[in-house]
Amino acid sequence: MAEEPEDTAGRLIRRDIPYKDSPTPKLAAKRSANFQIQFRFSSDSVQIQFRFSSDSVQT
Repeated sequence: MAEEPEDTAGRLIRRDIPYKDSPTPKLAAKRSANFQIQFRFSSDSVQIQFRFSSDSVQT
């Protein structure tokens, strides 16, 4: 297994992906979802966090 370069230590990359879902035009409810993916690199490990939140608003 190849070792990670030294410059990856302590690096933090964050991706925020807003996502809106509307299955049918006649749907009375509006849906919105927010996905967050967080990558954390250190000299000996990699951590990946997934977050999901959704809101439902009826009109």
